[in-house]
Amino acid sequence: MSDEILFAEDNDEEIERHGKWKVLIVDDEPLARQRAARLLQELGGIELVGEAANAEQALADAEAAYTAAAKEKGFLN
Repeated sequence: MSDEILFAEDNDEEIERHGKWKVLIVDDEPLARQRAARLLQELGGIELVGEAANAEQALADAEAAYTAAAKEKGFLN
């Protein structure tokens, strides 16, 4: 495994093959979440799927997103 950081513009083939990373930012400080979101968007190749103020909210949001995606794909009735 390489220690180099891959950026979207350097790695279009990987993004095309695997898709964007889906990221949920979790931090109790709203300004920290905003800064993290801005930095991740600048990197490219990342889809920001949400923000949460704590782990409990993050887990609930992740479960809701997973359930919605499973229903959309027909895995759940």
